[in-house]
Amino acid sequence: MAVSSKARVVALWGDEHERLGDIATVPLGQHAAIALSRGRFPKAYDHVDPNEDAVMVAAGPTGWVLAVADGHNGFDAARAALGAVAFEAGGLLEGGVDDPAAAVATLFELARQAVTRQLEGLRPPRLQSRTALSIALAAEDQLCAASLGDTIVVHVRGRRPAEVGMTGPFLGPGTPLPAPRSVELRPGDRVLVASDGLLDFIGATWADRLGEAGQAGDHLTAVRGLVMSAFAGGAGDNVAVGLLA
Repeated sequence: MAVSSKARVVALWGDEHERLGDIATVPLGQHAAIALSRGRFPKAYDHVDPNEDAVMVAAGPTGWVLAVADGHNGFDAARAALGAVAFEAGGLLEGGVDDPAAAVATLFELARQAVTRQLEGLRPPRLQSRTALSIALAAEDQLCAASLGDTIVVHVRGRRPAEVGMTGPFLGPGTPLPAPRSVELRPGDRVLVASDGLLDFIGATWADRLGEAGQAGDHLTAVRGLVMSAFAGGAGDNVAVGLLA
């Protein structure tokens, strides 16, 4: 996976994409793309904001960072957490990644601090805002990743996807942070991050769908196709996807 000579970051934010059926997509060079949608149908469960997902990708001289957030009880925690990751990722990828696991742990710690600050002074239900968060760092021949809540990181080799890192509690003040896990990266491997709005609506064939996305050469087409697959399954939830190849 080639990297840029200078760090670049792109992100999509749920509070900027609230119309049902719309799909926002952004590429980052020739190797990555992200997609975000409120969903095809309104949420069938209690919620505070129409679209509480966010997704980002960053590229720099020493690697890539992919991250996805899915807020609960409002978008507040998700925006704070992903904003902190996006802000830090550029400097991290320009300065060098000596210890990927420590770098991922630091990103989670900064996200937790940002959420804690964001919630100060808020009233219920936003005071109870929490977020799922998955972070993937690809540096040289290693993928290091971790998740909290129900977002995921998936490593795809050929047509075989495997989740990296275990899910945990949703991120908020005082939440224990996850232990990052690492896998080897080989030429042709793909890395995908996604919110539960994808997996919940692409059904039992999710592994096949993710494997197909990993084979796609056009990353914008691939991430948009995954969101469309969730739409076809009746997506009544926000959907966020990021793909790196």
